[in-house]
Amino acid sequence: MQHSLSIQMRRELLSDYTQSNDNTISCTNEMYGRKRLSLYFMIREISLFVLYRIINSQEGIAHIQK
Repeated sequence: MQHSLSIQMRRELLSDYTQSNDNTISCTNEMYGRKRLSLYFMIREISLFVLYRIINSQEGIAHIQK
């Protein structure tokens, strides 16, 4: 119950933030879109790398336990 409440509050805060930034974003929409895309790719690369490391470490642990 507490967890869902915090998520709801966070969502409301996020919607307020996006509404206040709407005119700024539309003004620099092209630059913002490009920045967002590069950020997306960066996050994807990092998450893939972290996932790869976790899988490798788990395989190593399993190998040690055998």
